[in-house]
Amino acid sequence: MSNIKLYFTILILLFIIQSCEKEEINPDKLVLPEITTSGKRTFGAIVNGKIWTANGGSVCFLCSPNPYARVDYTPSPNDRPSIMYLGASNSYNEILNESIGLVFNITDNLKVGEKIELNKSNIFSRISFYDELNKCSVISDDSTNGYIEIKRLDLENGIVSGIFEADLIDDCDTIYIKQGRFDLVFSTR
Repeated sequence: MSNIKLYFTILILLFIIQSCEKEEINPDKLVLPEITTSGKRTFGAIVNGKIWTANGGSVCFLCSPNPYARVDYTPSPNDRPSIMYLGASNSYNEILNESIGLVFNITDNLKVGEKIELNKSNIFSRISFYDELNKCSVISDDSTNGYIEIKRLDLENGIVSGIFEADLIDDCDTIYIKQGRFDLVFSTR
């Protein structure tokens, strides 16, 4: 008898889970998150003239304290620079599945409030854009116009905030990212 109860309990739970509907997000009604530095777990930009906000997709969110973005930070031993990676995804029905990634070195040269120019800085930094539906990946290089500016980097409390822009030009696409902003939390291990 207990196996039957367990079976029906599992069936009811599966039915409830299946009946839950994910709220659809209309990309035409999106607004950019404010530029903040308190760990509000936001990520957004204007991509090719349209508002782009992190809302889910292919980035591993279960392993992140942010609902729709991920931060990987691993302190490096000795005198080598640490690397921080920020990633966010945006998906909408079967129309859109895109990701933006930022990576930069954390060194003594990194100054909060100063722009890290993608094509001029002595600090390694990259911005990337990936369109899953069109299988197009565009990554900044030394000729890319753009920057990342860290507004807050709190390694003790696990908060990284900033702004970014880039003109990403590649054979498969040209992506203009303007007014980018992020305010994320991460594990300090």
